[in-house]
Amino acid sequence: MPLPSRRLVCLLVSLFLLSMTAGARVGAQPMADRVPAEAMVYVGWAGAGDATPGFKGSKLEGLMEATDLWGRVDRLLGALLMEPQLRGDGRQVVEGLRAVGPVVYQRPRAFYMTQPDFERLDTQGNPTFQLGIILDAGDAAGNVEPHLRTIYELIVEEKGADAVTFTNQGGVFSIILGPPAGEANITTNEAYRGAMAGVGGGGGGEGGGSALIIYVDGQRLNGFIASSVYKSVLEWERMMQQWAMEDVVNHGHDDGMQPQRAEREPPEIVADKARKEYIKARDAFGMDGVRSILFTGDFLPDGNFRTRGFVAAPAPRKGALALYVDHEPGVTEALKLVPPTATWFRVGKYNPTDAKTVWLDAMQEIAPNELQSMRDQAARLKREMGFDPFTSLVEPLGDTWVLYCDPATGSPLGPGLVVVHPIKDDVALSLGLAQMQAWAGQELQRENTGVAISTADMGEMQIHSLALPVPMPSFSPSWTVTGGRLIVSLNPQDVLLAVDAAGDEAGAMDNKRIAAAFARLGEGPRDGVGYTDLEAVATTLYFPVSNGLALLSQQTGSNPAIAERVRDLLPPLNTITPHLTPTSDRFWHDDAGWHYEAVGPFPWANVLGPDALPIAVPLGLSIGWQQSSPFREDVGETKRIDVQYAKPPMMNPPPTP
Repeated sequence: MPLPSRRLVCLLVSLFLLSMTAGARVGAQPMADRVPAEAMVYVGWAGAGDATPGFKGSKLEGLMEATDLWGRVDRLLGALLMEPQLRGDGRQVVEGLRAVGPVVYQRPRAFYMTQPDFERLDTQGNPTFQLGIILDAGDAAGNVEPHLRTIYELIVEEKGADAVTFTNQGGVFSIILGPPAGEANITTNEAYRGAMAGVGGGGGGEGGGSALIIYVDGQRLNGFIASSVYKSVLEWERMMQQWAMEDVVNHGHDDGMQPQRAEREPPEIVADKARKEYIKARDAFGMDGVRSILFTGDFLPDGNFRTRGFVAAPAPRKGALALYVDHEPGVTEALKLVPPTATWFRVGKYNPTDAKTVWLDAMQEIAPNELQSMRDQAARLKREMGFDPFTSLVEPLGDTWVLYCDPATGSPLGPGLVVVHPIKDDVALSLGLAQMQAWAGQELQRENTGVAISTADMGEMQIHSLALPVPMPSFSPSWTVTGGRLIVSLNPQDVLLAVDAAGDEAGAMDNKRIAAAFARLGEGPRDGVGYTDLEAVATTLYFPVSNGLALLSQQTGSNPAIAERVRDLLPPLNTITPHLTPTSDRFWHDDAGWHYEAVGPFPWANVLGPDALPIAVPLGLSIGWQQSSPFREDVGETKRIDVQYAKPPMMNPPPTP
């Protein structure tokens, strides 16, 4: 399938990013009246405007105003436009972002895509589908229209005038790529309406409307993936056969492969077999049971943002979808294993023995011959190891898992990660771990890897550690089995602290700050819960992110204005933390499917954890920028990077329980 030009891709991506930064028409479901009933994906966001129910006075409004985030982005874009080397596609994208961004930030929008139809192909042989971006520009329509028309004209130039429509209805712009869809809108779609009912109507904020909608039609997505498998394999087979024929013609001789080529099945048959194999695997794992996926969000009277989700997968379920059905929550007891000083934690259910059963049943249905081969290989490995790793290491495990970060543990960069897992048989697991340690130790020594496993006898328990040949003395993954629990952390000192915390009578809910965060969720069933102290996370990550931006700024070439604006993207810490509140979330299941609810200061705030993981993001960006920056003067050479790193602050003491 041929791709659009780089130029068009740049402009479409910029418009899509803009469409995800602001709002949509006020109502129960943003812009839903303009989204066709056939939509496979629909995203609407009623974001940063006074007309959006609950936005005025919200935590998000306070955070955006205090940090002047859009102003910082605008100043960076202005500096980029002053760079003479920025030409063509890049300049168009930056100009469009700078002109349209402030308007889009305050205005309604939506994005949708219908299921590609592989039975109806366009003139280039590609499946037909409809993709729409809708923006209500309001009073700023005059400023926005030229940039939207640029995108429209590029699509016409590349796809033809019949492939795209551009409309302006009273300042509501639509760019729709593809053939017309039906007249009915998505609110008439039964799957969509059922998903909305699953989350409680999708609204319920101060004004009764949702600020956020993300919807995926599971059945249409399943059909799209199956058709994509067929199309991809078909094109691959045709290409391989064409290459084989050209090879014979170009070399002028028979390479001895003609009988095999003659026996090769036609591409259409091979592609259809691949499609059927995918469907068999999908159904064996039960994924055909997912009817739809929906997330909605609204602002609450206290200024926080609530996200609710629903995966429609009606009972009876099979395969992977049935893993959690028979589990009792047990969350209340598990929360007692989390220390009250924790700044991030997740408690949930996962039974590896059940997962193995699901996998074996699915493989028996999909590929019984390959499964038997795997079993033979596993039997040989068991003989070589001298024990059965699954029986010794997996079967003794339980189904409740607790993960947390605590300021009392970890490296100077921030809290480390601790795993606490109540087990069914601590004697069997201890024996299995000892067998694994003895076998692994011999293998590591034989291979001379520089990795070693050590054991420290602490009286009533033993702490085992993995010594790695890396210059990080605080990183030595360690574990112990004690008190009916498996405890794992990043070094032996943290394991000791986690053992003490697990034996303490005080748990997470004894911290008033944590208890208050969960009170926002209200009462209800819980298969799993999560918590993030965003103020602690921001304090921990601020200086690593600042250092990452400093490193990134060094890759902008000789333009000091751009380097300064890159560093300026991160607002002062004291403008961020006053608007951060702890996030809490829970999920549960019933006969209709899986449900999810989260409350925090802004959408998806609860994904910021564990604390240390996002540190890698700015460093990764800096590497990518170094390889692709259009402002580098020394392409092909290695520049010396001299970055002045900020001194990490002392961690704030944890809130008083």
